[in-house]
Amino acid sequence: MKKVMLILMSVIMLIGCSNNKSKETKQGEGMNTKVYFGGDILTMDGETPTYVEAVVQEGGKIVFIGGKEEAFKKYPKAELHNLQGKTMLPGFVDPHSHFMSAIRMVEQVNVAAPPVGDATSIDEIMKKMLDFKNEKGIKDGDWIVGWGYDQDLIKEKRHITRYDIDKYFPNNKVMIIHVSMHGGVLNSKALEWANLDENTPDVKGGVIARMPNSNEPAGLVMELAFIPIFEKMPQPSDDEMLAILKEAQEMYTSNGYTQAVEGFSHISDMDFLKRAAAEKK
Repeated sequence: MKKVMLILMSVIMLIGCSNNKSKETKQGEGMNTKVYFGGDILTMDGETPTYVEAVVQEGGKIVFIGGKEEAFKKYPKAELHNLQGKTMLPGFVDPHSHFMSAIRMVEQVNVAAPPVGDATSIDEIMKKMLDFKNEKGIKDGDWIVGWGYDQDLIKEKRHITRYDIDKYFPNNKVMIIHVSMHGGVLNSKALEWANLDENTPDVKGGVIARMPNSNEPAGLVMELAFIPIFEKMPQPSDDEMLAILKEAQEMYTSNGYTQAVEGFSHISDMDFLKRAAAEKK
């Protein structure tokens, strides 16, 4: 009986020591603990703005919000991050996003105007695309896709035309996706690939821009006229998308977004996202 009691007491002591170690770990040891302070920290808790002096992140989770001195005392070994007067907010939620497009954008070139990009003219857009072709080693005949151009935010204050692109890319199929993501501009090689020419009729609910005093396509295709072209574009495989999924997620997190709702999608996209989640991607 004494032997049994001794064993039980030993087990209890071991459990007690284990709990103490667990508590110590929870106070910032070996858990990648970080204390953020020194700025306007807005919790968004409740119906009115609530501010705190410090936030503690541990093991990828927020474990403390409150006073700065209490945070320092409770987590003495934490890594300190002084916000230096900047504002800290909870992660943003994008309620209408197109995350599947973001995955494809990893392999495309940003030609947006500030603040999303830094292109302010058609020539700058073309130069960025030319640099992209050279950096990626894209061969003649292959596709080059840019995204984000806005005719109202570039110096020329007009849409890009097929001929603007042809000057730089006579041997590639090129598409520059409009900032609305409801259309884009194609160069001559891409228009030929899409079977769009002066004999192509206008599409109800869509736009096929024409050159002045002509029925020749200018390059801009929007809305319902664009959908068949977009659907015909070469698409990466699921394995290829999984390989660049992290980069797509970082496009969101680098701008403060930690959650995004797919605004419109296909069953195949949903199947892919389920697979990615199951593989913890």
